[in-house]
Amino acid sequence: MHTTELLHARTRFETTGGRDRPTDRRVTDLRQEIGRLLLRAHAERTEERRSADAAQLAELETALEAHLLDLEIRRGASRAREVAPDGRSTAELLAETGVDLVLDTCVGERATLVFGLAPEGEPRCIEVALGAAELGELVRALRAPAEALRHGELDLAHLDFDVQAARALYAALIAPLADALPPGARLAIVPDGPLSSLPFEALVSGGRTGPFDPERPFAHLASLRFLADDHATTYFSSVDAVLRGGRATPPRSVEVLLAPQGIGVAGAEDEARVIGEAWGRDALRVTRDATPADLAALASSRAALHLVAHGTLDASAPMHGHLLLGDREAGLSRLEAWQVEELTLASPLVVLSACHAAQGAPLPGAGLLGLTRGFLTAGARQVIASLWTVDDASTVDFMAALHASLARATAAAEALAEARRAVRERGAAHPVQWAGWVLRR
Repeated sequence: MHTTELLHARTRFETTGGRDRPTDRRVTDLRQEIGRLLLRAHAERTEERRSADAAQLAELETALEAHLLDLEIRRGASRAREVAPDGRSTAELLAETGVDLVLDTCVGERATLVFGLAPEGEPRCIEVALGAAELGELVRALRAPAEALRHGELDLAHLDFDVQAARALYAALIAPLADALPPGARLAIVPDGPLSSLPFEALVSGGRTGPFDPERPFAHLASLRFLADDHATTYFSSVDAVLRGGRATPPRSVEVLLAPQGIGVAGAEDEARVIGEAWGRDALRVTRDATPADLAALASSRAALHLVAHGTLDASAPMHGHLLLGDREAGLSRLEAWQVEELTLASPLVVLSACHAAQGAPLPGAGLLGLTRGFLTAGARQVIASLWTVDDASTVDFMAALHASLARATAAAEALAEARRAVRERGAAHPVQWAGWVLRR
């Protein structure tokens, strides 16, 4: 029991703590030195110098991991009492969070366990005869169109979509618990392993592909039914995070931060315009040529924070994934995931309009290491971000629909679901145009 409490304490601290966390100078110094080495590696000319840098980098990474583990053990022990049961039932905790079913996954080598937890009834466990390798193949097949866009292999008008993989994943992971998911039920998902990079919203629950129409791209996908059509979905790092999450307060205003035009997103100004049309002039403030210091200055803001920038995923070192922002002196600056963790934020919602900002490396029990976790650790209550490359024109349309809902004080999960339906009704039939945007808490 004590071990369980410590693990829960660690999970709570890693995903939603942060606001009262003291800054650890050793962690900051190590991460800054690692960042300098990674940047210098691109400019090194000699094999001898690169080899020396690689050895130093490995030594620094080992020291950082050891120090973080020591901090987690000590902090987890000091917070064990905070997550002790408080007498409320699971039904009461889920109702407070606004969730009708928790879908918890545990991916093994040969099979996967899917746990269903609802306010009423006993918890259920389904064993799926698909291990990490098989699930990984299905997830890669479903993500293939987005990866093709990322690498420039195909343009948006010529993407395929693996309907068979999307059906197979729905049949394995969702269908066994479908009786607990009536239309409109709010779903919380705790993904594991390869499922961490899967937008469950793109899973096909019914319908058939229609005929191809050369005048209407992806018209053959419009008649499919997706999980997103029936359920507002939120992703959590653990079941404990779901039960302790509470209900997030909708923001009443929005702060939009735009990266400098020279390094920013082509549709950034259009995005700011449609957000302004949704919220109105009195509830909107736009910061152009935004820097990390501009974000830090919003520490006490209760507004939604909407950042428009280029995002980069570093799969080998996820805490060095970053947003590219401005700098008053150097012209540009990388805001890395670990630097985001050092901020103190009070925002009820952060929207990252950037490629791959929702991706990272899965850490069992603590979610994804990466940008979204950085913002949650810094104190943000919720983060909306994309699991893959985003197209400028599609993003502007999507954000217009999303903020139209948010400005009406719609909860973030429902606002995201409404935005998906709205852009699909306007002709965005391919899941790559709407399924990659996910909500993490």
